[in-house]
Amino acid sequence: MPPFKGFADIPVKWVLTFSFLVIILITAILFWFSYRDAGRRVERVIHNKFEKLAETRIQQDLAIAADVLQSATHRVEAMVGDTGLSLRLAQAGKTPAALRAILADYPLDFLLFLDLNGQLIASANHSLSGIDLSYHPIVQACRDQQAIAGIVTESEALLRQEQLAERAQIHPIAHPEGRPLNTTASTTALMLQAAKIIQTSGGQPIGIIWGGHLLNHDPYLVDRIGNLLYQGSITGIASIFQDDIRIATRLTDKQGNRLVGTQIDETIYTTVVLKETPYFGTFQTNRTTYVAGYQPLYDISGHAVGMVGIGIDEMLFRRPQQSIMTAIQQQQWTSFGLGLLIALVIGMFGALWFSKFLSYPIRQLVANTERLAAGDLTTSVGSCGENELGILGKTIQKTIDNLNELVGQLQQASQKINHVVDVLSDEVRRQARSSTEQSTAVTETTSTMEELAVSSKQIAQSTDYVVQIAEKTQEDAQLGVEAMDEMIAQMEEIQNMNERSITEIFELGGRTKRMQAIMNIINDVADRTKLIAFNASLEAEAAGESGKRFRVVATEIRRLADNVTESTEEIRSKIHEIQQATNELVIASEETSKRITQGTETAMKTAYALQNIMHGVEETTSSAKQISLATQQQRTASEQVVQSLREVSTGIGTTVQAIKQTESIVKDLQHLSEQLSQTVDRFKLNPS
Repeated sequence: MPPFKGFADIPVKWVLTFSFLVIILITAILFWFSYRDAGRRVERVIHNKFEKLAETRIQQDLAIAADVLQSATHRVEAMVGDTGLSLRLAQAGKTPAALRAILADYPLDFLLFLDLNGQLIASANHSLSGIDLSYHPIVQACRDQQAIAGIVTESEALLRQEQLAERAQIHPIAHPEGRPLNTTASTTALMLQAAKIIQTSGGQPIGIIWGGHLLNHDPYLVDRIGNLLYQGSITGIASIFQDDIRIATRLTDKQGNRLVGTQIDETIYTTVVLKETPYFGTFQTNRTTYVAGYQPLYDISGHAVGMVGIGIDEMLFRRPQQSIMTAIQQQQWTSFGLGLLIALVIGMFGALWFSKFLSYPIRQLVANTERLAAGDLTTSVGSCGENELGILGKTIQKTIDNLNELVGQLQQASQKINHVVDVLSDEVRRQARSSTEQSTAVTETTSTMEELAVSSKQIAQSTDYVVQIAEKTQEDAQLGVEAMDEMIAQMEEIQNMNERSITEIFELGGRTKRMQAIMNIINDVADRTKLIAFNASLEAEAAGESGKRFRVVATEIRRLADNVTESTEEIRSKIHEIQQATNELVIASEETSKRITQGTETAMKTAYALQNIMHGVEETTSSAKQISLATQQQRTASEQVVQSLREVSTGIGTTVQAIKQTESIVKDLQHLSEQLSQTVDRFKLNPS
């Protein structure tokens, strides 16, 4: 059974074309998966490229944010170090009211004037003086460096002194993944501060000017960073952190309130503040995902005290990425569809051409096997190459050669059988004619003997007239002697014919034995035919669809071999019947021969008696009793001869009947031989 039974009735060309198209489709699907994987790799590359681009953008924005903070620090430093301020303070001397009036003209959150020992002389925000601020790091740094500017974590004491504590106060909002908060800690704040030693026109130091700008709750710097970077777009945010708490930010909630005091992820805090390493990543708020970057903020002593953060709406990077990926996917689909269409068209024409080229030898094999199925054994398959089709063609050609040889042998055997049957038929007909002639002769002899018996009876009844008709009796006796001589000759002829019949019957038995040998040859040929047909069926099964027609031929040959076997069995049965009839005929012929011998002897005795009668006619008168006795003996002998002749006639009739049966069997054998010849003649053989 073929693996795809539904394809059994479809031409090979279309099966091959369909197979090619299926292969092209499977290849296209595999190519699409590979193409899709390549597209995913391209997508990852583009995604990584955009992430790199976003990181680069964030790095640039962080640099700009740092520049903005640096500019703000420089602005504070510029105000503190203003030459006019220094001159005015130097001219005012140490009058607190005058000094406070001068300090109030500068827009800083606090501005102090200290002496060289760090004692407060005047403040822009209050009238206090005499407070010792020498402990402050910026004051100490200013003494060492003449001038200092930078970020300072200001204590609650100074903030309260400068009336900034309430303004600087932050209410922390914990993050789910943030570090634990200490809610009892005192208020501190980040400030941009600057300090400078003021000198007279002659270069004499007279004090320290110290000012600062509070970053807590200050929207100015973050808005400036946002406006500078994102031109006022809400898609970009900026935040300043003290440790991990936002102290100034452009990030707002749904109501537009700035999210000052919100905590950040502990991972970011650990990376940026504790490890002092920039961090890049994403975070989500208000259902908006931001690509963010953070870098540490250092105080004047070089320690990280906070960080500045930049965030850009991820869609700013996603939209171009999605647009590019959409264009790439469209291009992929277009290229794939166009490629698939071209592949299908080329594959269709290529498959048709290739299937036509490939199926040509198959069509040749089909045509040759159809001729072979029609009985033409002169078919030559030809060369189909060295592949599977070539091997199949060689196998079919070998089978054709074997069939040629087999059918040739069958024809020769059929001719021999026909010859034997003709000879046997002629012999049987000759035997029939001989038996008929023998039967006729015996019938005539029987009639003669019956007449002789009647005559003997009349002689016995007419003993009284023997004398009167002695001369007549002598003449009749002479005729009787002559008739007996003729009868003896005929009996000898019958005996010779019977012996010849026995000899011919024995020859018929020998011929039937030779026919038995011929039947054995035919059986052997039939067995070889079955074996060849079985091998041909195996080859046809191995050939699959291509051997279908050849399998039909093998089946027909096997059926022919079966018919031949059945015919030979019938012939064998008929021959057996002939042999039995022949044996019975031999036995009957031998019995008949015995009877004929006895009849011949009796006839000879009768002839001898007739001779005695002829010699005793002269003594008829005196020997009437002896004549009567002799006549009675003659009558008895005649009756015995008649009885023997009747028995011989019956035996010959039986022989004739057996010969007729033999003739009928020979006719059946001749009919079977003609059928075998007709079956073999269906095949057309190569001339040898």
